[in-house]
Amino acid sequence: MGKSSSRSAQYFFTGNYIADNDNNNIDAIGIGGRIYARGGDDHITLGSIAAKVYTGEGDDTVVGGAAYLEIEDTLGDLSIKGGAGYAEINKSESGHVSFSGAAGGISVAHSGDRGNLGFTGVAAYNSLNRKGLKGDINFKGAGGYNKLWHETDRGNLYFTGAGASNKIDRTWLTISVQKI
Repeated sequence: MGKSSSRSAQYFFTGNYIADNDNNNIDAIGIGGRIYARGGDDHITLGSIAAKVYTGEGDDTVVGGAAYLEIEDTLGDLSIKGGAGYAEINKSESGHVSFSGAAGGISVAHSGDRGNLGFTGVAAYNSLNRKGLKGDINFKGAGGYNKLWHETDRGNLYFTGAGASNKIDRTWLTISVQKI
């Protein structure tokens, strides 16, 4: 049994998948748990009731679905494709984030200095929050309630969609400079 196969079996039985800093193909099928992808450009195939994914640095892709999905990402691009009952995606450093799929509710927060936030899909509730120095929000989809908050020094907000209620806010980032 190879390294990836034994880690997949470990996730199925224990709910934990611990990868390394290589470029990994991760298959995480099971009731649920935590996936630690770490560094590298990882491709994560997910099928769980509930899962929390820590992607680490690198350009990562998460494909599949979960009733509850939480993703914590740092540096590099992140692509999510699939469906979830509820999805919460947090990106704390530079890089692009894109979600394509369907969810009962989705919350995407990108607080890195640079990078775009893209959404293509449908959900009963959509919350997209982009705060940093430079980056766009591009929303293409529909939702019962769509909430978009865009606070960067440079970047645009694009909305092509529909919603029973839409709250769209474009605020410019205020950088305070202290005098010495």
